Amino acid sequence: MRIVVASDQWYPDTFGGSERMARETAVRLAERGHDVTAWTLRNGRADLPSRQHDGALLVRRFGNARRRVLPRTVGMLGVGLHAAPDARRADLVITHHTWPSVTLGLATGDVPILHQFHGSAILEWRYAGMNASRQLSSGPLRAVRPAVFAAYGRVLAAGERRTVRQATAITALSEFSRSLLARQHPAALDRLTVIPGGVDTARFHPEPDRSALRRRLGFGAHETVVLGVRRMVPRMGLPELVRAVARLAPRHEGLRLVLVGDGLYRPTVEDEVRRARLNGVVRLTGRIDDEALDDLYRAADLVALPTQAYEGFGMVTLEALACGTPVVGTPAGATPEILAPLDPGLVMTGTDDEAIAVGLERWLGVDLEPMRARAREHALTYDWDRVMDRFEALCLRVAG
Repeated sequence: MRIVVASDQWYPDTFGGSERMARETAVRLAERGHDVTAWTLRNGRADLPSRQHDGALLVRRFGNARRRVLPRTVGMLGVGLHAAPDARRADLVITHHTWPSVTLGLATGDVPILHQFHGSAILEWRYAGMNASRQLSSGPLRAVRPAVFAAYGRVLAAGERRTVRQATAITALSEFSRSLLARQHPAALDRLTVIPGGVDTARFHPEPDRSALRRRLGFGAHETVVLGVRRMVPRMGLPELVRAVARLAPRHEGLRLVLVGDGLYRPTVEDEVRRARLNGVVRLTGRIDDEALDDLYRAADLVALPTQAYEGFGMVTLEALACGTPVVGTPAGATPEILAPLDPGLVMTGTDDEAIAVGLERWLGVDLEPMRARAREHALTYDWDRVMDRFEALCLRVAG
């Protein structure tokens, strides 16, 4: 089957769950013998080639997007336009995100479209608008006037409606995402199939000698390492996590917080660390390569997921669990769907810094070895082979 995938974000070009889901499913469809080409934006990294093979998958990058709202939207629309000639010869088009979906739908005619509904773009845009003025200390959103922000929101809402309406079928990663679709686009529910994300349990696995790994990474034997792997945007809850650690550090000597990721919100997070006088406790690594990330997953005592809103699934959650590292997360979005079946105590009671502190403290000083084994077993139920059996079957059905 010939498949064209369109996404305005792609892993490892950018760092986030939706782009990782786009890449993982495309690569695995290609591994199963399908002819798959993915079209995406270059996203400002000039070192990335316009044409690249990722195993059996062909990745095509268009343009050189910038971190500005409206110019970047033009680039996102361009992804669909550049992919259209390919798509018209395809058996199936798989779309991620709104703007590539809009232009592909207009340009492909009768080719069936499977749209991956990661979440409501308009709801997330409104959340960003409500939080930008009071939370962002720097970055492009601060300069956007409310009227322009609201106008773009209306355009985005129209694009999202078009994307959902034109899709032959829709898939979502969680019951939470289903609830968002029901709220925003109830007429589309009869075309929706919920299929969770997966995890590469061969790559993400426990470390047999964690003590040696921790020494190599510079962690002391008596330090408790809490890891956060997040894009630095308002809804990820990083200031709340820093304030929670500030509450805990005085009574938990050796507590350390390592934050992996980057984004326009980083100056705000850095300011929070300075205000809390946690420079010796909190380390911001920025973006790191896969091998270094895997080591941190295995070496950490806990992974914190302080999301404030719209956690559509949680790839980080599965990766950490597959490494045998317990994850403690807020009740935002789909996080409880993954964590509660493992242990309800892994789900915090709220999203503010006090609730995050209480949720983390429950697991500090506890023997985590039994939970490590259970975490790994739970993650195995999300192995990509199992997930892709369902995803491939859906693709075949939609393609007819």
